[in-house]
Order: sequence, then structure tokens, then C-alpha cells
Amino acid sequence: MAEVRHLGSCLCKTVRYEFSGEMGSASICHCEDCKKASGSAFGVSVKLEKKHFRIIAGKPKQFEMKAES
Repeated sequence: MAEVRHLGSCLCKTVRYEFSGEMGSASICHCEDCKKASGSAFGVSVKLEKKHFRIIAGKPKQFEMKAES
């Protein structure tokens, strides 16, 4: 089976990334922060192996916030 390459970016497309490999398990969160970030009733996170993930443009910034929940 051929390896699939996934491309993505932040919303403004300043930071771009690629991932090649198998995706791991997904987590769904219904906290208020995840709802706001996704504009939905939940947020989704998927585990990836770092060795298959690469930033190809831009420089990500870090933001941390401890949710009340």
C-alpha cells in the first residue's frame, strides 16, 4: 500500500505542515474551549507519531490555558 501524505495549515495558512504515516486514535472533547476553537459542539484531536510530522512553512506559536473543567 502506498504511503499517504496529508497536508494542512492553520486557519490563516501561515503555518503549514505535512504528515505521512498512520494516524492513531482520536479523542473528542466537549469543553467550552474546544467548542469555541472548532466552532462546533466538540473538538477532535488525533494522535500522530512525531517522526512522521513536519512543519513545512511558518513558525508555530504556543498558547497555554488551563480550563476550568
